[in-house]
Amino acid sequence: MEDFTWAELATLRTRQRMPARDARWNGRLGLARFEDVLALVRKQNRTVGVYAETKDAAHFRAIGLPLEERLARALRESGVPYFVQSFEPDSLRRLAALGVGPRVQRVAAITRGCRCRIYPFMRMRSAWTSGSSPRR
Repeated sequence: MEDFTWAELATLRTRQRMPARDARWNGRLGLARFEDVLALVRKQNRTVGVYAETKDAAHFRAIGLPLEERLARALRESGVPYFVQSFEPDSLRRLAALGVGPRVQRVAAITRGCRCRIYPFMRMRSAWTSGSSPRR
């Protein structure tokens, strides 16, 4: 993604990649920037939040495109409720230093032949208000 300008990315249209899912919207919608998503959330007549994830944060920091500062600023300015998750502890530490929270540390489980669900350890404020706790 770092090889493209926003003008180039804005010409793309979304497409469902999973054959079993509804493809009626293929080609109809363009890409949304994170700021676009936050603006949409703010327009709702009810409380809606976002659950963002930093992807490849170390890579982007190494090539001079750090994610955390821009993400922290966008979340702070939006005023919407949020969680931020990452597989990368350094990214979460940077976000913590920028005042971003709550944060969720994702962990990967490598299991061969396991048919069980493995839920990541989560550091959250009372997030399980809907009864959807993985402990149930």
